[in-house]
Amino acid sequence: MFSVWVLGSLQRNALIFLVALSNFIFNIIGNYILIQYMGIAGISLSTSLVFFQSFVLLSLLARRELSKKIQE
Repeated sequence: MFSVWVLGSLQRNALIFLVALSNFIFNIIGNYILIQYMGIAGISLSTSLVFFQSFVLLSLLARRELSKKIQE
């Protein structure tokens, strides 16, 4: 959540949109693959993995953008 606020305040909304789009795509793919192996529990695992991926990606992007801003 903090990473989204940081990116939004730096007016990097396109990055937030791209992460959200990747979350959507990975969740669909993950649901499709994991439901075949685990049944309904695969949906939960896929969603958890997507949340983790989103957290890591947004954190890295926020850190990179803050570093750029500090150097300016």
